[in-house]
Amino acid sequence: MRNGWFLPKRKSSICTEQYLKDVLMEKIWCIKYKDVKLLPCPRPPSKQLLIEKFQAMATANKWVTCVTEDHVPDKRWLLDVLSTFAPQDEIFGKGFYPAPKKNKLSEIKSVTLPESFLADLPISKKKLKRRGLRIVADGVSLQRIQRLKALQKEVANRIIIEESKKDERRKDKKDSSKSPKPAKVKPKGGAGKANGGDNTLMTD
Repeated sequence: MRNGWFLPKRKSSICTEQYLKDVLMEKIWCIKYKDVKLLPCPRPPSKQLLIEKFQAMATANKWVTCVTEDHVPDKRWLLDVLSTFAPQDEIFGKGFYPAPKKNKLSEIKSVTLPESFLADLPISKKKLKRRGLRIVADGVSLQRIQRLKALQKEVANRIIIEESKKDERRKDKKDSSKSPKPAKVKPKGGAGKANGGDNTLMTD
């Protein structure tokens, strides 16, 4: 660090003693602090995608790196390197949103067993379910809870919208009641009032 190297985190799997020696001897490429240019990435993609982008960039620039499946830098370091050398990448765009993660339950493969496989088996006296079945049940219940939370959020938003509409109608009604009413026009002819209120015109 004091020599200006912008290294990955010490806890990352790539930071071995040999890696640090190779960086110091400039046998392996590593970015320096003076070259780092940070860009915001509010929704970073998966670490695997960042590694693929970094490997492609290293190949294009002919960098010697020791990034393997067992030795990878941390996610923050990968983002900083990409923002420095590939600021035009889509992950730094304003409207970028990473692809949703795959549901683990959808990846569970079902195995079709013949009917004779389960025939004549003794009845189990264990009260606890198998761990695999419990994991599946927990996953299904978690999905159910997530759907209920989403429904609850939607209902709350609808309530807020209806209350705002109600407040607007109440405000409009209040404003209309405050508006000045048209003045009543008094009939002319005060003399008629004095003569008993008879305003009928006398003709010859």
